[in-house]
Amino acid sequence: PIVIAKFYGSDYVYPIQSLGDEITVHFVSDASLYDKGFILRYTGIKDPVFCEPYTELNGETGSIQSHTIDGLYIPSASCSWNITADRSTYDGIYLYFDEYDVPYPGYVEVILNQSETDYVSPDQNIYISGNTMLVDFEASGSQGSGFTGEYC
Repeated sequence: PIVIAKFYGSDYVYPIQSLGDEITVHFVSDASLYDKGFILRYTGIKDPVFCEPYTELNGETGSIQSHTIDGLYIPSASCSWNITADRSTYDGIYLYFDEYDVPYPGYVEVILNQSETDYVSPDQNIYISGNTMLVDFEASGSQGSGFTGEYC
């Protein structure tokens, strides 16, 4: 099994989406604490959102996108892609956007390392000389057609 989310105590709970036709929920509690528990609501969806909460990418080239086939993302979308290049073969990572429509307060940010963050503009191409790039997308309640990006 692949764990796509894990919540503890009063953690912020975000919507979870599975691209398959099943999902398993595993609830664990100990005998020393009593609390309210949780309520789970689910909905079957026709066109799932393509971006997952966290995705590891390590191919030579690839693409990322924020939206579904119908061209929109959900206002609560929150997705991250960790792109890693093979250090022995590549000197860096190049990221460019084919489409970009993320209205404020939504954003895309690229984290190059722990101390450098760059918010992305629609016409911006990004090259880093390192071998790891983290791309975060937060819809933050905005609704647009989203973005598609390519990396190599």
